[in-house]
Amino acid sequence: NPYGQYYVIRQGNAHSWVEAYFAERGWMRFDPTPPIPRPARSSLFSSFTHFVDFLRMRWYRHVVQFSFIDQYQLFTAIKQPKSWLGAGRGWSVREMLRALPAPTGWWLTFPIVLASLVILWRRLRRRVQGKTRSEILTYQATERYRRLLALLKKRQLIKKAGETADEFSRRAEAAGFDLVMEFASLYQKNRFSGELDFTGDLARMDRILAQLGK
Repeated sequence: NPYGQYYVIRQGNAHSWVEAYFAERGWMRFDPTPPIPRPARSSLFSSFTHFVDFLRMRWYRHVVQFSFIDQYQLFTAIKQPKSWLGAGRGWSVREMLRALPAPTGWWLTFPIVLASLVILWRRLRRRVQGKTRSEILTYQATERYRRLLALLKKRQLIKKAGETADEFSRRAEAAGFDLVMEFASLYQKNRFSGELDFTGDLARMDRILAQLGK
């Protein structure tokens, strides 16, 4: 990225594969994604994309991930005003005005850039809030599934390394543990569907755990 001087790795640059488990051979890797040539983007579109990515990166770095060290450095700089403009150098109003660029180019596009920043900030804020809530609920669903596995392990029913959630739940119900199939279905829905709110499903998973624990 020419604006932030960093490398951008997108999903389109990623390479995926599948790992399947065979009882007699263990885990094996299969490659389902042959390379596909893509047309090069125009320089104007590429420049705009880099600029938007730079703004997004700065937002995450200095707002979302603003750490204690960042706070300390900020307050240290506030206590040392000379470091704002360079230590040991006195700046007059005339010198500061002379240092500003001519009122062309960037300054003419400043209102457009400012409006774009406001729009981007609002969209990112909504996306981060929704994603954070979804990640918390997804983590809670995963924790409940781990509790289910621990509960069944105490009953001498252990999930095998190569078993999917559906395969294990069918084996559990065949062994007399009812509601495991429903629990596994709720877990997979909440874990992989990408929904933002499934608190009702989590409550149902809690009730199933309580019944299985009796």
